[in-house]
Amino acid sequence: MRTESNTMERTRGRLVLDHAFWGMAALALGIVPDRSIDTASVDGRVMRFNDEWFETLTAAEQDFVCAHEVSHCVLGHIFRIGGREPELANIAADHVVNLDLIDSGFKPGSLPILADPRFRGWSFEKVYGQLAKERDEAKPKEPETGNASPDASGNESGAGSGSPENASQPGPAGSPEPGQGKPQPQPGNNASDSTAGQNPGSGTPGTPEEPGKGAGTGQPGAGSGSGSGSPENWGTFEEATDEGLQPGETRAEDLQHEWEKLTETLVAVSDKAGTMPGSLRRSIEESHVKREELGEVLQRYLTSKNAMSYATPNRKLYARGLKLPGRCKSSMEELVVAVDTSGSIDKGLLSYFADKLNEVLAMDEPPQRITVIYCDTAVRGVDEQYEGTASFDPIGGGGTKFKPVFDKVEELGLRPDALLYFTDLYNESSERLSEPEYPVLWIAPIQSNREPNFGEVVRVDPYASL
Repeated sequence: MRTESNTMERTRGRLVLDHAFWGMAALALGIVPDRSIDTASVDGRVMRFNDEWFETLTAAEQDFVCAHEVSHCVLGHIFRIGGREPELANIAADHVVNLDLIDSGFKPGSLPILADPRFRGWSFEKVYGQLAKERDEAKPKEPETGNASPDASGNESGAGSGSPENASQPGPAGSPEPGQGKPQPQPGNNASDSTAGQNPGSGTPGTPEEPGKGAGTGQPGAGSGSGSGSPENWGTFEEATDEGLQPGETRAEDLQHEWEKLTETLVAVSDKAGTMPGSLRRSIEESHVKREELGEVLQRYLTSKNAMSYATPNRKLYARGLKLPGRCKSSMEELVVAVDTSGSIDKGLLSYFADKLNEVLAMDEPPQRITVIYCDTAVRGVDEQYEGTASFDPIGGGGTKFKPVFDKVEELGLRPDALLYFTDLYNESSERLSEPEYPVLWIAPIQSNREPNFGEVVRVDPYASL
């Protein structure tokens, strides 16, 4: 008669033979049968699973579940949650993991899983940002108090945009205005068209109102364990923390390093054997990309305009008898901030940007003047601010064109030390822009894949620090 541990041990043994990367990684986890959860969960130290439920699965489904949990560790999801909502973070990571597993030859069988093909090749953070946008757009909007007044997203009369690469794609409130020119979401490529239902390991049952989950719960009883099926009763991958750490257990900081080193080793071994799946390689490489925080980028970008002078010598070196030039107070006189008001930039994201910008401006002597330009297909307003802080009151709601902003800078005779452009980077105009003499920093939501033909780009991921 099979026991709970023997079943999981056999599963790991099969993985070692058939999918060596996942099998060897699975051996790094402790195994704990736990009937208090419905499916399975992992925290980087142990993998818990409901043995009663696990026994009902086919061998292929057991392999899928085990590899699914291991992938959360390999891709560092348990270390990348940050300030994100755990349930939505779990959903986003599951799309990434399940698509990788399917592309690597795993068969989920009758397990209802989250695997929306539009997220193939996306990062965990990018999927989370997209799902968060769709969730927020699906919420009922507050009643308008005036005619054609801007809504919470800066749109007039609720106009939106439907680009698959901008923050509003796709969703109940994300359909474009006629003639707006942004691509329409394709049928069969929305979150509601994904394979829906309870996700192995993360196991959250799908409901129509939850982004990225689909419209059903899959086959009755498929992977449902013994629980009621309500979201709070289903297993999740858990953020690695030191809370309740037992003697001899690895600290979260060291645990992350151990998984990174193990993953690096397994990639090298798989490469040598010629068994490294391409989709998994891309996800692993993406998981190691350093994601700069917006405040850090702005500080580096704006303070780089400061001058060096012997009039303000380096204090540390001066105390040691060395007089070398130090950094002056900000020499920035004119800062231009362009705000894309096409409807794809919501109020929350705009507030996040303004807060980070003001944090940086407060660190040094602020620019003498900040000029804010609001633009969709044309400039909708210009706001000159002299208090050394930036505030935004966006108006617009049409499509997106960049050229009017740069034309307005010339028209006003401005000579900015720098221009910050907050946009989804979707430019309707086919005209290629000419690079101006002043530096340009494009700030876009993490969902955007577009690249301008000049300037530096930073992808904004505010959800990591909420």
